[in-house]
Amino acid sequence: MIAVSAKKVDTVRLLVKLGAPVDQVSSISGKTALFSAINSGNNDMVQALVDLKANVNFHTTDGDTPLKAAQKGKQTVLIAILTAAGVVQ
Repeated sequence: MIAVSAKKVDTVRLLVKLGAPVDQVSSISGKTALFSAINSGNNDMVQALVDLKANVNFHTTDGDTPLKAAQKGKQTVLIAILTAAGVVQ
């Protein structure tokens, strides 16, 4: 999650390649790194996480999803990335 927040796409790719779980859920927020990338509007990071097979259909315990987060932020590019990755609406 720190590498995502720091916008280090290459570091995230390397960490996942070395076995870091792409869908690790934060014990604080209950969300995955994909949410962090979406909330920061980082198109490149969202695309990288999608390429690394991040779960675009993840649901938090309160029902939030990556798509809802992108829609809330009116981030049309991210909505398109998630849609192309097979997000279920």
